[in-house]
Amino acid sequence: MRDAPEGKHIDEIVVEQALNFIRQNRSQPFFVNLWLFSVHAPFQGREDLIAKYRQKAEQMPDNPQRNPIMGAMIEAMDSCIGMFLRGLEEMGLMENTIIVFTSDNGGNMYDRPLGLPPTTNAPLRNGKGSLYEGGTRVPLIVVWKGRIKPNSISDAIVSSIDFFPTLVEAAGAKVPKEHVIDGVNLLPVLLGHGSLQREAIFCHFPLYSSDGDCPRRLGSQRRLETHPLLL
Repeated sequence: MRDAPEGKHIDEIVVEQALNFIRQNRSQPFFVNLWLFSVHAPFQGREDLIAKYRQKAEQMPDNPQRNPIMGAMIEAMDSCIGMFLRGLEEMGLMENTIIVFTSDNGGNMYDRPLGLPPTTNAPLRNGKGSLYEGGTRVPLIVVWKGRIKPNSISDAIVSSIDFFPTLVEAAGAKVPKEHVIDGVNLLPVLLGHGSLQREAIFCHFPLYSSDGDCPRRLGSQRRLETHPLLL
């Protein structure tokens, strides 16, 4: 970004711009898709945070999840999420905003920043680019103050395709009849008064990857490719 101050973390700039957008539109419904650059390649972090997690990693040499760059990136991401939530609170919008925190795939186990894999998805098998649970089972946290019970947990089988019909319903809008959607409305589970009406869920990986994987797809009623809900 041309007008960004030198040395400032890119995620801080992204959050600041998102909050500016919300301030300008706070009097009307808004949607913000906030994709943070952490924790993704290129693997970079603040030098002070890398040093902090290098020291921690030295204390656990047998732990597979000890890459100090990833540690620095995770702390940077956490700080930026906190910055975003504080901004919503200061604007008095937390009571009327649905927050969804999730990832599009499991962690990268293949690159080697500082000679170490960035992360591990253990005890799940494999990671990003795989249809095993390590590649497709990801965190999902949904917050809706006053509506979703805090600290509740669900084992419902869900996917990112469900976010659209869920948010449309929560906003009191309607999907046009001619608009075909693959997802289902998650509100019965989120609000704790029902279950999901779905028979199966599918994953498709259309690419050849550098580690030898090839295009493949999976359909299952098991939890292999699901997002567990943490509400």
